[in-house]
Parts: sequence; C-alpha cells; structure tokens
Amino acid sequence: MKQLSGMTRVSNQRLAWIATAEEKAEVYRRALESVSLINEVIAGNEKDEDDLKVINLNVEYLEKMKQFKNEDLSSFWASENFTTIDKAITDGKAYVA
Repeated sequence: MKQLSGMTRVSNQRLAWIATAEEKAEVYRRALESVSLINEVIAGNEKDEDDLKVINLNVEYLEKMKQFKNEDLSSFWASENFTTIDKAITDGKAYVA
C-alpha cells in the first residue's frame, strides 16, 4: 500500500495535509473502498462481532477522512461528492445500532 506523504500536526488536536492532487485522489479512492466494504458487510447474511468491528472501523475512518484539513485549515476537499460516503456512514451506524 502506498504511503501518503504530507501529513503534519498543526495543533494538538488536528492533522493537516500538504498533499498533491494525486494524494487527495488516493485518499478519496480509499474512502470509496471503505464504502464498498460497509455495503458488502450489510448485504451479507450474518451479523457477527467481526462484522460489527469492520463496520465501526470503516465508519470511523470515513468520518475522520471527511474532516481532513489543508495546512491553512481550509477544507482538504474541493469538488468530491460525498453522497455515497454519507450514506455508508448512516447505513453503517444503523447496522451496528
């Protein structure tokens, strides 16, 4: 897996990116992989402890990913569509509730 560069701590609580367009695209692609995984688990016939862990970890990742900031604390994201990501977060939370 490719290591992304450019993550830097800008305060005690926040991480910010100095990222290229390609790195942003990679982060977004990984987010869509999490969406697919959440959807696959929900579509499965079993609902066991491992499924709940997978959903929780991926929902947490998606929520954090949406909050990424640039070094100047502006939004990391520009024109990316978060409709499917938001739906996966909502569906994942409902699944584990």
